[in-house]
Amino acid sequence: LIHQQQITHTEIRLAYWLLIEFSEGFEELYYQRKTGRLHFCRQSVHALLHLAQQVTHCGPPGYTTQFTMEQMIGDLGSEIKQHSNPYANLSQRGLRRAQVNALKAMVPDLNAVTNTLPCGA
Repeated sequence: LIHQQQITHTEIRLAYWLLIEFSEGFEELYYQRKTGRLHFCRQSVHALLHLAQQVTHCGPPGYTTQFTMEQMIGDLGSEIKQHSNPYANLSQRGLRRAQVNALKAMVPDLNAVTNTLPCGA
């Protein structure tokens, strides 16, 4: 829900309450409000409580999370064809991609979207 490209305020509020419910359930199940079990409480679970608020400030996480960068690194890495000089090749691939993206932004008709459904949908 929270990782959609577009999200309404109603969906953000729903996600906020669902994340609180999950966090409280996690704490009841693993932490049980006992200091001796505090090591079961992870910061990543606590960070979920701030996620809905961050969507309001920064936009959907798909635009700001590390996954987007990791995907780009993987894509560019797979495009390297000249292994004798990989950094120059990587630089050229990045430049080419930036140029194509700039052209698509200036001339939207160049961006022919054929299917917007996720793979397998």
